[in-house]
Amino acid sequence: MCMWNPGSDGLIQRSSRMSNTIPGISRFPCGVLLAQHRIEAVLLREISKFPNVEIRPNVEPISLKMDSNHIQVPNSHAVTVTLRRARGGLSSEHPVTNGFDEAPTQRPYSAVDQSQVNNETIKAKYVIGCDGAHSWTRAQLGFCMEGEQTEYIWGVLDIVPLTDFPDIRARCAIHSAESGTIMIIPREDGLVRIYCQLSTVTPDRDGRFDRSSITPDTILEAAQRIIKPYQLDYKHRDWWTIYQ
Repeated sequence: MCMWNPGSDGLIQRSSRMSNTIPGISRFPCGVLLAQHRIEAVLLREISKFPNVEIRPNVEPISLKMDSNHIQVPNSHAVTVTLRRARGGLSSEHPVTNGFDEAPTQRPYSAVDQSQVNNETIKAKYVIGCDGAHSWTRAQLGFCMEGEQTEYIWGVLDIVPLTDFPDIRARCAIHSAESGTIMIIPREDGLVRIYCQLSTVTPDRDGRFDRSSITPDTILEAAQRIIKPYQLDYKHRDWWTIYQ
């Protein structure tokens, strides 16, 4: 792994190299990056072996309510969840976008047609929310996040890069003097994943920001500022997203 930091002139320079993995921790000498859609494909294949489990893509929850009078009643359906879902189901012929992109990429789910959206209400014994640090489920139940949260916003690009940066095919951490940080991870098929800190995007006091204002070009321009004096562009973008 290559570490890049600002030099005396303020421009980035390679400051050190280190092993990509911790020596002696495994018999394997390298790390492996598995893309999310590949992991999901394995999970979907294994879940399909259970006839009583149904996968519903293109579904998002709208509300979650608990009936406090029946929570302790055995076998009661004390949870009410309202879902917004699109007509149609799993389809590999109509790949899904990442939610922000204008062009679909090859993913295992079908894209949501907002004109076809309808609502559904489900009564359930329980609901499991696996929705991450900014949990919608937790907010619906009125729970507060314990611990510290950062206000950093990151963009992610999976691209085939056009660049004169010498370590583009190595794992890198690049720290600029004023513009933020980039992580570079080489991938398969000529792709490179870039995690880029969006230092010019500032959340409000509630930690919210306008996601619609961020595009792949926003992320690329931030990466170009960080990686100066080297040039960075791409001829193909496979996927992109933002997260906080």
